[in-house]
Amino acid sequence: MAGLRLPARACLAGRVWRPGIGPALVTLRDRAVIDVTSPEAPTMRDLLEMDDPAGWLAAQPGTPVCALDDLAAAGPGSSPGADDLRLLSPVARRPTVNPSIDGVIAPPRLPLQSVSGALSAWHGKRR
Repeated sequence: MAGLRLPARACLAGRVWRPGIGPALVTLRDRAVIDVTSPEAPTMRDLLEMDDPAGWLAAQPGTPVCALDDLAAAGPGSSPGADDLRLLSPVARRPTVNPSIDGVIAPPRLPLQSVSGALSAWHGKRR
């Protein structure tokens, strides 16, 4: 992520682990990571189910967490501790449950290559 060229007009959202706090919903503003977690949107799911998630993100004052480059330094190749600042998956994987009791099953794990290939194919079709 260090030196990553970002689109000038992008509205970006993600999740980070904040030391002493836990998972946080974040956005990027001028290469700063901003915590926008709130009772209205405590999770990425809540944000994405809004009628205008980009508008909501833009309207939130948020709390500065760190610079994007600091977060990148805590990325792949580093060995963060259990409570160190780090980037999280955009969506938390729910635990598998017993369908005979709960009636639902967690989605299957997909290899990263499958997800990457599917996203590349989807992106190619949108051009």
